Amino acid sequence: GLFPFVLEASDDLRRWQRIGGDDQLVVLQQGGQTIERLTVDLRGVQARFLRLHWQDPKHTAQLTAVGIDTLHSSDPVAPIAWLGPLAAEKCGADYCDYRLPRGIAVHGLRVQLAQSNTLAAIHVAGLLDAPPVGSPAPVQVHNPLYALRRMHRQTARASYPQEVPLLDTVVYRLAQPGGEARSPDLALNGAVYPRLRIRTNGPVAALGSPAPTLEVSTALRSVVFLAQGQAPYSLAWGAANASTAMPGKPL
Repeated sequence: GLFPFVLEASDDLRRWQRIGGDDQLVVLQQGGQTIERLTVDLRGVQARFLRLHWQDPKHTAQLTAVGIDTLHSSDPVAPIAWLGPLAAEKCGADYCDYRLPRGIAVHGLRVQLAQSNTLAAIHVAGLLDAPPVGSPAPVQVHNPLYALRRMHRQTARASYPQEVPLLDTVVYRLAQPGGEARSPDLALNGAVYPRLRIRTNGPVAALGSPAPTLEVSTALRSVVFLAQGQAPYSLAWGAANASTAMPGKPL
């Protein structure tokens, strides 16, 4: 079943701070297979103690062990903005492809299922426009959340050279007495891909009808200009020299 809980952190066992929002462990059986989601994003918290509260004390999971992956150091995570929804560009027998806004580095993914009571195991991959020459170079990971979650295991294998496997997960939208339970946001590696592919183990109809939409997050960037000399100043964007820029033109 679904086991909703809340996590808190403390350094002295007296003052507790909630980590994120509501979350849930998932252990479901469907078609003779068991589907589990037993990982939790701690959002880079630094604390001596963790405390777990089951939201429903009468409906709890028996925990036999807990493992912690530690990311010793990482760059600060930049603020992000969510883009979408993005409709499927095309779907095949067991996949759907989604075109991404040009040039964005994808840090997060939300899979918005159209139908309630839908659950499916999926493989997420980035699609490249052209096959790489020779052995493909590894994609550099720019998102520390993705590195933390994926450092100890391999993801799904690519079905052809342009398909870069990113993660395997379970997405769901399930009706519950207190409202719908939806799968959480997914961390991606922060690389740039023209398209994303969502592949299912069986027919793509497992994702419901119509095909799900996607929302993607990207890190916000800022440009800082150092002005030297006496004002006033002029700024040229994408011009070979300042004389070709139109004064007062919006940048």
